[in-house]
Amino acid sequence: MAADAMIEPPSVEAVLAKFRSLLNRAREVKPVKTIDPPLPVADFIQEVASLGRGIFDGQSDAHRFAVVETAARKLFYETLVSCLSVKLKS
Repeated sequence: MAADAMIEPPSVEAVLAKFRSLLNRAREVKPVKTIDPPLPVADFIQEVASLGRGIFDGQSDAHRFAVVETAARKLFYETLVSCLSVKLKS
């Protein structure tokens, strides 16, 4: 992972932080871990719409997509490792 950090643009960490913030907010809005009731979309529209504000100024769409994909992948792997480590401990 340290090698990844050396080649990733700083925007990946900025988007990753915003993703984590959105997930924490989702946990506050809906503390139950069931599918129903769904999260109210209206509560997140502004935050999702402003996801790249101040991060992607002047960047190409390809760069934006790559940054968001990389941040999402990192978050997914972190979550997967966390879930697996909890399962292995129990």
